[in-house]
Amino acid sequence: MQKSAVGGGTGYNSIIAGAGTIRLGANNALADTSPVSIGSATLDAATFGDTMGTLDATGAATINLGTGAKLAFAHSSAVNWTGGTLKLTGTFVSGGPNAPSVSPSAPAPAASPTPSRNPPTSV
Repeated sequence: MQKSAVGGGTGYNSIIAGAGTIRLGANNALADTSPVSIGSATLDAATFGDTMGTLDATGAATINLGTGAKLAFAHSSAVNWTGGTLKLTGTFVSGGPNAPSVSPSAPAPAASPTPSRNPPTSV
């Protein structure tokens, strides 16, 4: 399966790709609140930018970012990614106030320790 998403960003209630490739064909082709679920498939942003709802990886998902591509997803920490993996290919630049600094050539930073409920005491 290969589909192209083009348009004014209002035509899709949700994006589900179980297999194949979905290619963005324009900037802002998808609705900003559309949840995106990628199975063993690829979301190819090419060189376009878009803002979408939550992201769910239900299989061996891939997102390809061409030069200049910018994708933003809604906060997705409540989404259960059990059984899913996400591979980023192309040009990746982390952004946002809470995003860790990650690049394809560097390992991901270690997870932050769980904060203690008791503040540290001074000696």
